[in-house]
Order: sequence, then C-alpha cells, then structure tokens
Amino acid sequence: MKSYQYKHAAVAGTFDHLHAGHKAILRFAFSLAKIVTVGIASEKLLSQKNLERQIESFSKRQQTLIGFLQSLKVLPRTEIIQINDIYGNAVNDKTLQAIVVTRETRQNAILINQKRQKTGLAPLTIVICPFLKDQSKKILRSTRIRQGLTDRDGTVYGQLFQLKGYILPNHLRESLRQPLGEVIRSQEKDFSKASKKAVAKIRQKNPPMVIAVGDIVALSLFELKCPPDLAIVDLINRREKISQESAVILIRNSKKRYINKPGTIFLPAAKSIQKSIQQFLATKKQQRIVIKGEEDLLGLPSILFAPLGAIVIYGQMGMGVVMVEVTEEVKKKVVVLLNKFLKQERRSRSKFTHIVKYGNIKYNS
Repeated sequence: MKSYQYKHAAVAGTFDHLHAGHKAILRFAFSLAKIVTVGIASEKLLSQKNLERQIESFSKRQQTLIGFLQSLKVLPRTEIIQINDIYGNAVNDKTLQAIVVTRETRQNAILINQKRQKTGLAPLTIVICPFLKDQSKKILRSTRIRQGLTDRDGTVYGQLFQLKGYILPNHLRESLRQPLGEVIRSQEKDFSKASKKAVAKIRQKNPPMVIAVGDIVALSLFELKCPPDLAIVDLINRREKISQESAVILIRNSKKRYINKPGTIFLPAAKSIQKSIQQFLATKKQQRIVIKGEEDLLGLPSILFAPLGAIVIYGQMGMGVVMVEVTEEVKKKVVVLLNKFLKQERRSRSKFTHIVKYGNIKYNS
C-alpha cells in the first residue's frame, strides 16, 4: 500500500478549460497526499477575469474536473468544494496539513496561514508546484486559451506561422468550399437579407469580437450599424475595384497593408491578423487590414487567432454569408487544414520587410 507525505492537502484554482497545467498540479497534489480537497473558484470570484464571459460555467468546470480525476482513479480520495474567496475552508479545517500552490498563489497560502494561526490552528506546509509552460515558453493559462493564443496542451497557434507562408494545393480547393460555420443563404443579387440575419444573430450572441473577411461583408456590417472589430479587405469585388466612397469606409486611417497572393496565406498578413486581434482585445479599438492580392484564405488565420466565442464572418460564392463561432473544435479543424497546405520555407527576413507601392496605397511584402 502506497504511503503519502501528507494525510490531507488542499489545492484550488479556476480549472477553466482544464489544461495541461491544471492536470500537472492536480497530479502533483495527489502524489503528495492521501486525501485532497480541490477548491473550484465560483463564478462570482471570476467576474473580473479577462474575457470572463468565455469562462466555462461552474458546473461545466466541475464536470470536466471530475472526469479527469476519474481517469486518474483518484476520485474516491477527493473532496470537491466551491470557493468564493482565496480562503475556502483552508482557514478552519483541522485535518489539513499542506496546501499546493504555484509561485503566483504562494501569497494566498501565506494569508491562509496567518488566519489559521489567529484561531490557534497549525500553519499548513506550503508546497510549490512548478508552472507548466507552452510552446512559446510562457506560462500555460486559461486566459491565453480564451484569448485564442494556445490550446489546452500548450500548442501555440502562432508557431504555425514560422514559415514564409502556405500555398493552397489544387486537391484541397473543394474541401475549402465546405463552410466552417453556419450558412445564411442569400440570392446572388440580394446580399442584404443575409446580412441582416447575420447582424441579428451577432447582436443576440454578443461575441467578444467580430471579424469580417471580405469587402462586401464588411461594408454590409458598417451599413447595418454593426461595425466589425477587425475588417480584412482587398478593396476589390469580383475583380473590380470598389467605389472610392466604400474604400474610405473600409480603410479609414489604417496603415496596415499587406501583400497576399491568391491561393496563399503569407506570413506578414497572418501575423498582422494576430497582432490586430490582440490590439483590439487590449484597446477595444477597431482594426483594419488592407490586402493587395486576395484575402479569401485569411479567414483561416482569423479563426485560428481569434478569442473563443468570437465570430468570423465571410461571404461564400453561391451560398451567402458564413458565420463561424470560434471554438476549440473549429480551431482544430483549421490546424488540420493548414497541415494539408503546401509550405513555403522562410529564406531571408529582408524579403518580407520592403514596401511595395500599389496605386495610392503602400503594402508590406
């Protein structure tokens, strides 16, 4: 029979989008103690978190946690509680001997011990579990998952764009005609009805971000007083330049202009999308990216880099408007698709930094 260092220990967290870091600290706690009290933060305690509306409900987090503990075969050794503050029951449980924390939450354990000592209880042994880091050497956090930067295993989506770019192979073209989200059908000459339905759905869902890929879709959202938070446009509609009036609406004061050839996803354009998304999340200021070439495939990096719950909207020839609600599952589909593309290796940095003038607009290439 296995012996444990402690009879009873405690560990707590949000356990939102249960990830490899959460799993590591839970395994660590159960390796130390025979009985582990696991505190799950209440929804009230998380109300000030980044992208808090994308945090899973308490019941969802609890259900996922129980499933993981069952897979470890430690559920009979577990007590699960809801905590509404940093203390939980750790300040008055006489049977507790240790508390498992990270470097960031160590101060909370110190405060718990101060309260225990005031009531005559022995202080808990504070055991620090090392952080688990993602591909980019940053701490794996639920916040970064909600922001769309990484998955639960620490795979960083931006790492997929260390190449010059991706080229769409001919055999994949038919697959990409399959919409990644909900299709709102429209007649070819009456795009407005589909746009109005899309706007109604956007307002109902109230997503953390709306990304429009394509001039007509973006213009429709502006006309319907539902401006996209990020618009990716090429100022072309069916091989004809859009009107100057429309171009002014789409461009505004944007200085983000990039070359992206048809059938490709170039690194500078993809990285600009990622940067623009993070700028919007930080500032809530609308972003614009103007493309010379074609923006059609840029819906893929838009989905990949968008925060969970965001909506990416684009037009699909012969169908209407496609609305993609960004989830972990749809991000996985995009990763699978990109892995089927032909990959262009990156040769020299200088090739991507010169400026190309096109009409009255300059583009980074």
